[in-house]
Amino acid sequence: MGVPITFLDKYNPAQFEILGLIADKRNDNPAFIKGKPVYLDEGHKNYVGAVVNGKATYARILIRRRQNP
Repeated sequence: MGVPITFLDKYNPAQFEILGLIADKRNDNPAFIKGKPVYLDEGHKNYVGAVVNGKATYARILIRRRQNP
């Protein structure tokens, strides 16, 4: 699930696992989830980040809920 950066204020490591960051970054940093370039408009010709309803979004933290033992 992708959540806003402000999620870190409420982050509970026993409940959630952070998988990476979805952002418009094109370098090879392993913290970033790799995506495919998308043409959104003239301002975002090769946008590589989260897209919702055809619009670029702010950076999101990708998390997964931990399974209870």
